[in-house]
Amino acid sequence: MFGRVLLVAPPSSSYLGAARPPTGLGYVAQALQDAGIEHSVVDMRTRGNLRSLQARIASFRPDLIGLSLVSYEYLRSYALIRGIKAFAPDTPIVVGGPHVSVLGRAVLEACPEIDLGIVHEGEQPLVELCRGERPLEEIPGLLFRRGGQVLAGPAPVPRLDLDAISFPRYERFDLRRYAPEILLVTSRGCPYRCIFCPNSLTAKKFRARSPGHVVDEIEYWYGRGIRQFSVDDDNFTLDKQRVYDICNEIERRGLRGLFIRCANGIRADRVDRDLLARMQEVGFKEVAFGADGGNDHVLRDIVHKGETIADIHRALQDACDLGLKVKLFIIVGHPGETMSDVEDSLALAQRYPIVWLHLNNPIPYPGTELYEWVRAHNAFVIPPEEYLNSVTEVDDTPVFETPELPWAVRKEILARSRRIERQVKRRAVERMFHRLPVVREVAGWFFASSVGQKLFFQNVPVRVVIDRIWYQKMVRG
Repeated sequence: MFGRVLLVAPPSSSYLGAARPPTGLGYVAQALQDAGIEHSVVDMRTRGNLRSLQARIASFRPDLIGLSLVSYEYLRSYALIRGIKAFAPDTPIVVGGPHVSVLGRAVLEACPEIDLGIVHEGEQPLVELCRGERPLEEIPGLLFRRGGQVLAGPAPVPRLDLDAISFPRYERFDLRRYAPEILLVTSRGCPYRCIFCPNSLTAKKFRARSPGHVVDEIEYWYGRGIRQFSVDDDNFTLDKQRVYDICNEIERRGLRGLFIRCANGIRADRVDRDLLARMQEVGFKEVAFGADGGNDHVLRDIVHKGETIADIHRALQDACDLGLKVKLFIIVGHPGETMSDVEDSLALAQRYPIVWLHLNNPIPYPGTELYEWVRAHNAFVIPPEEYLNSVTEVDDTPVFETPELPWAVRKEILARSRRIERQVKRRAVERMFHRLPVVREVAGWFFASSVGQKLFFQNVPVRVVIDRIWYQKMVRG
């Protein structure tokens, strides 16, 4: 039985923009809170190092330390875990998060300092582990060590009633260190099978919170002065009627002055003009679309996206016509893509008056179809253990090549992509300051430059301040 738990979010040098409270750790912390289990939280993305973490361990004296792991910079997290174990050798360490959910036992085998692991959703398994009322081998989703082996409990069963899971209140988090925005997870799971996405490996069945439960969370934070929210779902609009019901409930409760983003991306084939307009009426101001291809061949035959280029054009046009702030994400250079396909993607990227564009370098995550293809074809130029641990360096460096697009061609495509991104950002800023010609020119150049990006968008403390000013401006109109 564990009565004092320290939850840790490892640092990440690749974390861009201002930090928001981490939802995964927030849900786990809330589960511990509801169960009456004492806990504390250290978010090393906002500040801190191994020495300060060791000081917190010494002062809090936990009997269990939990960390959330992602595949990006996983070796850095392993090094942190070794430092924790060296300082507190008798304190068990449990890990969860996407990296563990995809790789399972291999994580514990690669890092002997890890004592326990939780795959998939962690709220219930962690509470059961802490209560100690069941043998380890009976806790679904739990990985543990016994007799020199890594063993696993029963396969985890996703909870269908998400309303039974309390949304995070972040009572053990220092909210002053984050941007003034709350991430909303209104659904879990994804029924689609895009070749690049690891999320479909960990949560295949779509499950959604009820509209009332979602708006309960918005209203909770509304009463505490928060007006900015970002929907972090993989498929927020999959059930369009549910989104209408959420909008109706926001309106019914009189929650005015909201600034809501769909920053994680929504599917173009799961929105229409009427739905976007209704969302806009109740406070949705920004939507992002993950296009991931510029023609039907790429979307259908390569990415397995399940939507058409006509869907994407229609959704982008509708969102722009309505005056929503539109962001666009496109992965360029999947296996099988030709230069003609790339040109279609780059043309799509420049067609609409969007406010933000990212043309992504395809990164093969372990367990994905993309990863398996690259491995099977021996196409890695940079090995996974390197590119997954130096993401800031490989953002503009191809990590694999294909017969259609060899490494040198991919390198030029990425360089060209960055130029197009800067052009799109510059035009967006110029539209914002169209009545101030001098400011328009200077601001457009600066915010689209690499200096502006590093200073304002890749600097967490500065971005927190900027976001506070920006969102206050947006909320007030």
